[in-house]
Amino acid sequence: MKKLFTVLNYTWGIVNTILGLFVALALVIAGKRPKIKNGCFFFEVGNGWGAFSLGTTIVTGERPRDFILHHEYGHAVQNAIFGVFTLFIVTLPSLIRAGYRKALCIYDGYYDIWFEAQASSLGEKYY
Repeated sequence: MKKLFTVLNYTWGIVNTILGLFVALALVIAGKRPKIKNGCFFFEVGNGWGAFSLGTTIVTGERPRDFILHHEYGHAVQNAIFGVFTLFIVTLPSLIRAGYRKALCIYDGYYDIWFEAQASSLGEKYY
């Protein structure tokens, strides 16, 4: 399963994976070192904010709780599933929705939309 995850993320899901690798490169240049687990690069950066993932690059605040790691890993699994379409059906909608929710101070119901609920479910299953 791990090989399939890697092959899909670096072929079918290459768009988000390349974007994530640019983020990873910038973080490495800035002196951050990733933890490599389950085929992903995990970076811990700063405190007091959430997390995001792009392909196989996952960026969280320091000492993230397990459910955050599982959820973001679930987005990496979505990238393997939806491939080049992930940017348009998960990543950008998630980014726009998070910005909208932050601007309006909406703190509950984050997982009510399908792609966030699915990411948590996939992360719990495969992390």
